[in-house]
Amino acid sequence: MMSIIDAQGGNPAIDSEQVPIGEYKYEIIAENSGMIQFINNQNLVEICRLLGAPELKGSGVYLNKNAGEKYIKGDVLFTLYSESEQRLNSAKDILNQLSIYR
Repeated sequence: MMSIIDAQGGNPAIDSEQVPIGEYKYEIIAENSGMIQFINNQNLVEICRLLGAPELKGSGVYLNKNAGEKYIKGDVLFTLYSESEQRLNSAKDILNQLSIYR
């Protein structure tokens, strides 16, 4: 991860707690119970770009659940963050077409 941060011109020594998070967020809640089988990285990258990453440093996706983890109805699966309300709304609109988890 630190290599990616460095390659994008950021400070590779930064602690995750020091990264500011965009003020706009949207949580994706599990509608049933199950287990995360797979994370679709290609779709995840597309969602992150719609949110404004990597240009808008406070934008991106937090995976609340990872591959192999069980979840129950009502759990937060992942959270979208953006510095732009318009970008957040665009990402929310495309979520119906793109699957991040399977």
